[in-house]
Amino acid sequence: MKKFVFLAKLFITLHDLKLADYNNDKLMPYLDQYIIPFKNLEQGQHRYVFEVNDKFFEQFPYSEIKKGNLFVQVDLEVNPNSLYLNFEINGTVEVQCDRCLGYFDYPVDYKNHLLVKFSDHTSNILDIDDQMFLDKEEGRINVAKHIYDYIHLSLPMKKVHPLDQEGNPTCDPQMLQKLEELKPKEHTEPDPRWSGLKELLDSMN
Repeated sequence: MKKFVFLAKLFITLHDLKLADYNNDKLMPYLDQYIIPFKNLEQGQHRYVFEVNDKFFEQFPYSEIKKGNLFVQVDLEVNPNSLYLNFEINGTVEVQCDRCLGYFDYPVDYKNHLLVKFSDHTSNILDIDDQMFLDKEEGRINVAKHIYDYIHLSLPMKKVHPLDQEGNPTCDPQMLQKLEELKPKEHTEPDPRWSGLKELLDSMN
C-alpha cells in the first residue's frame, strides 16, 4: 500500500511538473490564497480553512478532476526547525464512472499530514514521503499543490456509481443495456469432439 501511494504521488507530481516549483512566487496568482505565512507566527498550533471549487482545478490543466466543492482544514504546528501540517479534506468532486462513463459526485473524506523541514534549499520533488524541505529563508508556504495531490489520492482506483437503497447500480440504464448487448455470447453448442467420444463410449457398453 505504501509503495502504491508513493507511485501515485510521483505520478501526480510529474504530471504537473510545471506547477511543482515551490518558489511560491511562481505559482499562479489564483493560488496565492492558499499561502500560509508562518515567519511571524508563535510556536505552537494554528488553524486555517480553505475552500476548493471548480476554479481551483482550472489552475491544473491536466487534472483528472474538473469540478468539486470541498473545504480543507489545515492544522499547522510551528517548531524551531520544522513545520508539521495536518490536512483534513471534506466535500465532493465530480468524477467519471468507469462502468457507464457518466459523471457523478464522489464524496471525499481524507486526512494526511506533511512534515516540512527547514534547509538550505527547497526540495524539487514534493511530499513524496509526506515530507519536504523548505529554504530556511522562506517565510511562507503555498499548500495548494499539496491539497491538489491529496484530493486525487483520495479517489479509488475504480470509480463507479454508488448503489441505491435496494442494492441496484445507479449507472446510466441505457449505457448498461448497451454494455449487456455487447457482452460476448456464451457458447452453448456442445463440442463435437466430446460428442464423438461419448458415442465411442456408448458403443463400448
